[in-house]
Amino acid sequence: MAQKQIVILGAGYAGIRAVQDLTKLFRRNPEYRLILINKHNYHQFITEIHKPAAGTCPAEFARIPISHLIDEDRVEFIKATVTQIKPEENLILFEDGRTQSYDYLIVGLGADPEFYNIPGLEGHRLTLRSVNAARLIRAHIEKMFAEGKQAPPEERPAYWTVIIVGGGMTGIEFAGELAEMKPRLAKEYDVPLEKIRIINIEALPNILSEADPELVAHARKVLEEKGVEIITGRPVAKFADNKIYLKDGEIIPSMTVVWSAGIRGNRILEESALETAGRGRVVVDQYLRTKQYPNVFAAGDCAYCINPETGKPAAPNAHNAIDMGVVCAKNIYNLEHGKELVPFKEVYLGSATSLGGTAGIADMGKLRFKGVPATVFKEMINVKYVFSIGGVPLVMRRLLGHLRK
Repeated sequence: MAQKQIVILGAGYAGIRAVQDLTKLFRRNPEYRLILINKHNYHQFITEIHKPAAGTCPAEFARIPISHLIDEDRVEFIKATVTQIKPEENLILFEDGRTQSYDYLIVGLGADPEFYNIPGLEGHRLTLRSVNAARLIRAHIEKMFAEGKQAPPEERPAYWTVIIVGGGMTGIEFAGELAEMKPRLAKEYDVPLEKIRIINIEALPNILSEADPELVAHARKVLEEKGVEIITGRPVAKFADNKIYLKDGEIIPSMTVVWSAGIRGNRILEESALETAGRGRVVVDQYLRTKQYPNVFAAGDCAYCINPETGKPAAPNAHNAIDMGVVCAKNIYNLEHGKELVPFKEVYLGSATSLGGTAGIADMGKLRFKGVPATVFKEMINVKYVFSIGGVPLVMRRLLGHLRK
């Protein structure tokens, strides 16, 4: 009898948790074959990529080899780039011409940047969405600082100005982290410290729009004291000739524009006959199954799942992605064993935002922290996650890596 094939697309927060839970659930069922597909051979900490992008830690600290996270005797890992999903044929197409069939599919392909049709930004490469992008941003900043010394004096400010578009958590964390690096950049590239500008632009009236107002005010004060210029309520109109044009008419020259102002579902999904909504995310029911194909599930940033209590789609964050991975794995197991499906329930456990160095804010509902306690809370979240996917050995491996840094 042929094995049933359960395929997981993407090794992000949702995909890794799904494959790990499936491994446990089907450990006594050799008639099921688990296949994990990802374009890289590592798992990325998307919530930590602001650090290597700013240069405060190596890229290795924002990724973990997939071989450290899966049971290679039970899970087949395929390194490949997906180009199309054909759900009517239960088939996946790869960039290199290979194909992969499936009996069950979990789509966890994550998200792409959303540029909102702003002229000059489509295809922009400096986006905080991956480890490779973080490395590119860091290399680009250093290149611009070096080239600025050779540019005519009137052009130098553009080389030493970094604009971060987007005042959500990722953009704010990057701004804070980069502000910590200003003295080192000034010294290394012989640039006057006061000539280095870090500008954060947010179209909404304030940064961190969903956070507690008191914490937002604190975050803004901390960043401005670090020298970050914050522009709110003034959307970007276009990007051209190494200049950001705001809708109110202001023009800011900059050779380094980092985009962190929104995401959309992976563009492959809209091209794969799957129903999408909310900027290209796959529409799923409360059990995370697609409406047209009961053997296809979606999880993480690319899933559009309505929270029945709020009437809004579940937020595309790491915690929800992990929980979605759990639900997808459990429901595939339950389908195969004639058990009742379990719904996904969005649970808010708090959030923490680093502001560079020991500065930060954290919201745990009734409890709110600023400064060092918030930074400790954020690190505890990271340690808890690493432990959940790799146990004590992975926690120790990462801790020792930090100590050697």
